[in-house]
Amino acid sequence: MQAAPSAVWTGDEATVTGIVTDRDRLPVSGVTVELAASSGSIQTSKATTDANGRFSVRFTAPSTAGEATITAVLSATPSVTGKISVSVYERPNGGNPNEGTPVTPPAKPDEPNEDPDEPDVPSTGREFSDIAGHWAQASIMEAAKKGIITGYPDGSFRPYRTVTRAEFAVMLVKALKLQNEASVLSFKDADRIGQWARTAVAQAVSMELIRGDANDNFRPDAPLTRAEMAVMLARALSLTPEAASAGFADDRDIPAWAVGAAAEMKKLGIMQGKGGNGFFPKDVATRAETVAVLLRMLEAKEKEKEKEKEKE
Repeated sequence: MQAAPSAVWTGDEATVTGIVTDRDRLPVSGVTVELAASSGSIQTSKATTDANGRFSVRFTAPSTAGEATITAVLSATPSVTGKISVSVYERPNGGNPNEGTPVTPPAKPDEPNEDPDEPDVPSTGREFSDIAGHWAQASIMEAAKKGIITGYPDGSFRPYRTVTRAEFAVMLVKALKLQNEASVLSFKDADRIGQWARTAVAQAVSMELIRGDANDNFRPDAPLTRAEMAVMLARALSLTPEAASAGFADDRDIPAWAVGAAAEMKKLGIMQGKGGNGFFPKDVATRAETVAVLLRMLEAKEKEKEKEKEKE
């Protein structure tokens, strides 16, 4: 059983899916699964598996941050119970990630086979166990070859897991292959930045790719939003966005500090609209989405280099 995405803002939705198999690991159709959530709400308390043994329901996050546990019980003999957790984060107040009110995320849930101080650690191989058929499978494999991302000790990549600001800093620095000297981290919450990310964050700060907020905090564990991602990518490309409109259906929802960057990302084909040409600036970025966007950024940089060579 899994939830996609595995972390959401308060009030947002996630899709909970699962598959029921027998002892021979063959799918079982037509069985009833009873579902319940410790907080928030489930679309329906009962779901029936399809011909492939799968079931799917919508989960709506509660209005307060925390961890929501979703339980699925198969009423059979013997009874089988499955559980997953969805991280629920407080919504940002529309403030500038570099100048606005910081988001206060809840503590991350414990996960097996993972060092909580270093969420992105090498796996035993390049063939991740959980990306077969995923829309970003090719991008994930390419990013792994380039050394931008790695997997987890259990061999998974976890494409639906959300990315924090610290994690994005690490991925961005690896993608750009920065070799510059690291700045001294002067953020008030610098002690919250894990050792695995400190050098990358310091390098990104030195290159002025990331900054602190109005309270001089970096907020390393806060989930990265699409608006924040657009701004950081624009800086990485040395762009000076000035557009007053980004050309998305939800332009009015894009914070003023991110409109120009969002417009540039759309123009370059790095970040496209979702669901009716919406930018969804407050949506949390997943690992799969981040990988795809970083590769497009690198393509844009290469195209710019080629243009410069043609001018010479």
